[in-house]
Amino acid sequence: MARRQRIDSTAARAAVAAAARRIEPPRAASLSADERRLFDAIIAEAPALEWTEHQVDTACVLARTLALLEAEQRLLAAEGTVAETDGRRAANPRAAAVATLTASVVRLRQSLGLHARAKAREPAELAERRRQAREIERQILAADDDLLN
Repeated sequence: MARRQRIDSTAARAAVAAAARRIEPPRAASLSADERRLFDAIIAEAPALEWTEHQVDTACVLARTLALLEAEQRLLAAEGTVAETDGRRAANPRAAAVATLTASVVRLRQSLGLHARAKAREPAELAERRRQAREIERQILAADDDLLN
């Protein structure tokens, strides 16, 4: 694996600044308000420089899956984990759906490399690199907003 430039180098700062942009979901992805909130939170986890088109598509899928998981968890909490049908008690099938959605969320996050081990880095190193890159992006985007106003 090729070694990345230090984030505090001039070349790395220039690369982050050049890639700074607001990442939007693809036009084909119609996200609800809740899904869009989740999408924005997912995208905020890494600087724009790290997002590929495929990863943005996958982030949409993750946002939808998280929204479904939240809805299923609310329903499961209201219904309880044990359901009764015709006098028989059994595990609520919604519990299996929650488990499946939870596993999907974990796999999607791993696929996106939103955890440090996927990037073959120490968590603290990756977190600091991403924090610095997001700060550079924030400054660039804030300057762009100031120019438009």
